[in-house]
Amino acid sequence: IRLEGDRVTALSNICPHSGGPLGLGRLDGDILTCPWHDWRFEITSGECLNRPGKCAQVFEVKVEGDEVRVKI
Repeated sequence: IRLEGDRVTALSNICPHSGGPLGLGRLDGDILTCPWHDWRFEITSGECLNRPGKCAQVFEVKVEGDEVRVKI
């Protein structure tokens, strides 16, 4: 996900709640909402805002020129 300026983050497409497709969720600033059950995630940390202790997986990202490399 490209954030303001040159910031980029990579978050798993799989919601830890029931496997919902996070890539189809709604993004509002740094908050991504799962389309299935409205779990909300802070996209740079993966922390679930409405279920403390639950997290979506966040991947390390490197931007090299025009390429974005995600370490999986």
